[in-house]
Amino acid sequence: MGWLKRLFGHYEAYHAHGRPLLKYIGIVGALTYVVFYLIRFTKPNPRPYDDLGMRVLVVILFTVLAMKNHWPQKLKKYYFSYSYWALIYCLPFFNVFLSLKRHGGIPAISNCFIALSFLVMIADWRNTIAMLLIGCGSAALLYVAITPHPAIPMDMVAQLPAYLLILIGGAAFKLSERQIDAEKLRLANALAGSIAHEMRNPLGQAKMSLESIGEMLPANGNAIPAEDISRMRQFVNIGEIAVHRGHQVIDLILGSLKSSTVDRSKFAYLSAAKATQKAVDEYSFVERDVRDDRGNLRDRVTVRVVKDFAFYGDETPYVFVLFNLIKNALYYLGQKADATIVLTVDDHKVIVRDTGPGIDREVLAHLFESFMTSGKAEGTGLGLSYCKRTMQSFGGDIHCDSVVGEFTQFTLTFPLLPQTEIGEVATPLQTPMLPARPVISSDILEGRTVILAEDDELNRLMVGDCLKSWGLNVLEAEGGRQVLAHLNNTPSVDLILMDMNMPGLNGVQTTQAIRSRDWEHRGIFILALSGNSEELDVRTALKAGMNGYILKNGDMKLLQGKMLEALAGTE
Repeated sequence: MGWLKRLFGHYEAYHAHGRPLLKYIGIVGALTYVVFYLIRFTKPNPRPYDDLGMRVLVVILFTVLAMKNHWPQKLKKYYFSYSYWALIYCLPFFNVFLSLKRHGGIPAISNCFIALSFLVMIADWRNTIAMLLIGCGSAALLYVAITPHPAIPMDMVAQLPAYLLILIGGAAFKLSERQIDAEKLRLANALAGSIAHEMRNPLGQAKMSLESIGEMLPANGNAIPAEDISRMRQFVNIGEIAVHRGHQVIDLILGSLKSSTVDRSKFAYLSAAKATQKAVDEYSFVERDVRDDRGNLRDRVTVRVVKDFAFYGDETPYVFVLFNLIKNALYYLGQKADATIVLTVDDHKVIVRDTGPGIDREVLAHLFESFMTSGKAEGTGLGLSYCKRTMQSFGGDIHCDSVVGEFTQFTLTFPLLPQTEIGEVATPLQTPMLPARPVISSDILEGRTVILAEDDELNRLMVGDCLKSWGLNVLEAEGGRQVLAHLNNTPSVDLILMDMNMPGLNGVQTTQAIRSRDWEHRGIFILALSGNSEELDVRTALKAGMNGYILKNGDMKLLQGKMLEALAGTE
């Protein structure tokens, strides 16, 4: 009985996941058998064998099969068992028995072809054969039992090879369909696993931020100290960046599934050194950020700039490419105690080299093919093919060299851009590459006046405290109109930190108003503050007349450095 249960289990699995195939077969079968009877028995004599009683039973069985949604709840568990025996009677048994009673002929052969085709569609190959054997065998036995002089129609026998071909072809088609479904399921599982694996990092970072904020909240309802508010704001910014990175991860994985190249409408001229450094700075090391005798993994990833260059591309896909390469290298980094990752920016190429375990030559030859993985349990095999498409959309390419046990090196090559083209087309996004300036003393900030335009009170408090600790005089503004009022009333303003999104006059509108006026503050240095790193926002800010752009990510050293560079020019 065990093999019978396994056989029926294959039939149930074939119709699992709510497939309505049996219901539709019931509808088609009930209508077809009625129509065929009317056509057959409206013909003149000689009338064929009258099968009315058997045909009525077929129509009833098909009708009950079609009414699956109307079955009582307590009987639905028997639906598959009912369908199994109903189909045996309605298809092989009924049609073979009538063909024998009518001594073959073209109509009988056609009906058997139709019945066999239906059977191939509605059952797996094992149960198709079992149902055929049961149905055909029962029909032959009944025919022999009730017929005085039974005879096998030879025209039906002659069609046995054709029947066999339908059976084999149908089984092969369904096997191929199952393989396609299995591959889709494998890819879906791999995609879900990849998203889940990659989202652990940003979610862990957001969780850490929330826990840190929770620890600083007073349990007795007392006021929160100013220094704690400043730290809380930093953790909020860290959490926001983690959420943003999570969205980037999802976009990366979903973008990897697309066969199209990167949208060139967003291309701009970018500094390879700055874009590469940004990728390393924004990469999340949270899950792997565990100190041991060798130190922090983040410390084993470095950027080395030999010669910066400009390339024409989209920053976000480029950062995603480096995310992929860093992630792959880190996956294997733990296998070697002294392994490191170095990203080198040189003349029109970026080299990502790790001293990990290396890649076998057989794997190396197929590394950039879709769905190719090199043993990573969580991978979809889509990341490197995405890297290939991205680099080719930039007009460049990506290659890999590796020696097992020594290193793996990915080389990203970029096309050489004529300086005339860069000069004519370069957008404000491309910050001029200035010669190295000597270290600027923070004393420059002492006694300077800065307007902090920020509508968020906590953010004003956090940034304002830092600015005051650097010796700056801070004038706070919740909106653009207050900024203009401060400028009207304070002739000695040195710099403005301008939030992009404020009520009333936003940062862009306020900057445009300042630049359009004929007054002494028209050329004041304005640094945009924003929580969004999208290129369109950066472009909008710089086009409006702002001199720089910095993310609200809690990095006060970066903010101080930008301000020092700005104010050093006014000395």
